[in-house]
Amino acid sequence: PQTIAAGSTALRIISAGFLVSTLSVTASGSLEALGKATQSLIISLCRYIIIMIPAAWILCRLFGPVGVWHAFWVTEFLSALAAALVYKRTVKLNVSPPLIPPGPAPGSFICHSPRLIQLLTPTS
Repeated sequence: PQTIAAGSTALRIISAGFLVSTLSVTASGSLEALGKATQSLIISLCRYIIIMIPAAWILCRLFGPVGVWHAFWVTEFLSALAAALVYKRTVKLNVSPPLIPPGPAPGSFICHSPRLIQLLTPTS
């Protein structure tokens, strides 16, 4: 009964950070996909080492064992802020529409194969 009560308290507190963690996880994954591994690593280090360990230590000293659980959502919140900053500095978003060169007229056919052009050209 005591373990279940402690676990349900921990789960309620930790789950508060799940919604906020989407920002840091998404930013980290996006930067990784863009080939910005160093920036992605910075976000991951914030989540798991730079913020989590000091936050758990400080909150445990202030609030006892339940402070460790609060360190999770605090870490996720601060990591989300760090991720937004790192992402914004790394990726310059271009909001103007892309330049699309004019294409062929609708219904026209483009072929670059000389042999296919020869076969499709009507002979007189």
